[in-house]
Amino acid sequence: MSGGTRLDNQFDDGNGDDDSDACLFPADEVTLKLDYELPDEADWTADLMTELSFDFFAEQCRAVEEDEVEDPFATATEECRELDCPESDCIEFAKFDPQGRGNNFEPGTYDVDELYAEECDVDVDENEYELEVLTVTQKADGDTVGASFRLLKGGHEQDAPPLCKADIRGGPSDEPGPASNVEEIDPPTTRTRGELFTAESATPAEAHGISHITVWVCCSELESDSE
Repeated sequence: MSGGTRLDNQFDDGNGDDDSDACLFPADEVTLKLDYELPDEADWTADLMTELSFDFFAEQCRAVEEDEVEDPFATATEECRELDCPESDCIEFAKFDPQGRGNNFEPGTYDVDELYAEECDVDVDENEYELEVLTVTQKADGDTVGASFRLLKGGHEQDAPPLCKADIRGGPSDEPGPASNVEEIDPPTTRTRGELFTAESATPAEAHGISHITVWVCCSELESDSE
């Protein structure tokens, strides 16, 4: 290792024969002690401050010798499937609201308020689905203006169909109901890739509180709950 200190206390002996088997484990405790020394005449430092920063680098410890490492996917016969969700397959699925909490979406799970799965020819039980709000941005008045979330089926994300679109509604509008901000989720996935806000270009301080969230899913990925 050049220009640094190994924290596993194994050092190169100068011949390139450093101990590559040295590993740290979760139960190991490592302390890095730093000593400094100033000359006696350095009284000019009395009212000064400084700081130190460190870069930490780690290398994975292998459980087998390097020449015995094998590719776990070398014998795979199929490539990862790419999700095909054209616009015609992206259907309005469910609406979720803060359930009487005003505009205060907070991290937690929310039941389906309205289900719109008729466009898919499958039987869907609205009680199976929930929206889990993961993170939120709130204004000083407590209104939630942005949220990240994921769709659950039976309490599990892996069983839920992927989201392809979300409508974050809130604030005044020229049309009936709260203002709409529709966000495409491409490629489709069961969770958002960050927080979505009620107004696409507004800063959190300018955004309105979320009235409700409507999600779209890929119809071809929606399995019947009656199977």
